Amino acid sequence: MIDITTLTQATEIEQLESEWNNLAERADQSNFFFTFSYFKSFWQAFELKDLRIIVIKESSEIVAIAPLYLSENNSLKYIGSLDLTDYGDLIASPEKKKLALEELFKYCTQEKYTSFSLLSVSQTSLTYNYCSDLPEGNITAYLTQQEVCPIIQLPPTFEEYLTQLNRKQRHEARRKMKKLQEDIGYQVKVVSSEVSDQDIETFITLHTASSQDKADFWTPEKTDFFIKLTKSSSAKGWLRLFFLVVEGKAIATMMLFDYDDAYYLYNAGYLPSEYQGYSSGQVLLLETIKSAIDNNKKIFDFLRGDEEYKFRLGGIAQPIYDITLNIVY
Repeated sequence: MIDITTLTQATEIEQLESEWNNLAERADQSNFFFTFSYFKSFWQAFELKDLRIIVIKESSEIVAIAPLYLSENNSLKYIGSLDLTDYGDLIASPEKKKLALEELFKYCTQEKYTSFSLLSVSQTSLTYNYCSDLPEGNITAYLTQQEVCPIIQLPPTFEEYLTQLNRKQRHEARRKMKKLQEDIGYQVKVVSSEVSDQDIETFITLHTASSQDKADFWTPEKTDFFIKLTKSSSAKGWLRLFFLVVEGKAIATMMLFDYDDAYYLYNAGYLPSEYQGYSSGQVLLLETIKSAIDNNKKIFDFLRGDEEYKFRLGGIAQPIYDITLNIVY
């Protein structure tokens, strides 16, 4: 028997945290962006008032969660944003996803919602496949490619990874790591389970210093979101905040999430005016890839964006789509 409930109050939604995270772990396209910590950080930082968390149960077991909020014209939107949400989807186990999508569509029709949207859905998702071939009816699906998320399928050793690169990139990777180490020396600091306010401040400072675009990125809401997400993911053991330290000073940083068998590279920053000629950002990036391999990860995900360096270092593009479903009565 299928039962569908819409939760609107943060206090009742928070009681789902354990079941939510358990479902996220076994979901189709399981990734860090499905975790309860991610969504809670977002709705708190951006003060979303009209939450609509649709919970689908079969025989009293949660089989799907749709993390949505109510928007204009009685439409439902996915909790997230283009610049902060790299993967989104209906959170459901693979064997129950088609059933959950069918039930969700019927429920939205019964409740007279005019549309609902999903953000950053992977092309390999069952949701993408289902919506691409939606049966004729009162719901029309619009799928728009938003971006790509380049990923590396990691080999067992860092040396094997380097051999997968073309000759020039392999030579450059080795040369840059060796040059910085031999000329000045560097250490890699990794913060995971006990992130401090100073660590977060250093990350934001380095990110801001990287470029004018990155400086313009920060708003009070985004700063609050990053603080909340960093602390909550650290408490769960998912955070990997890397710093490249030279002569006692952090000159580059990368925020990653270690979730299941993957490292997710969420954001990065460096000091462009210092240690020029040493490619500090690329050296740290190579160190994060090495760390992923050393920790037996299978995937290194660069996340959204088609920057050239991601492909030079072995990334293979994985398209992501925004999906809007319009309901006609």
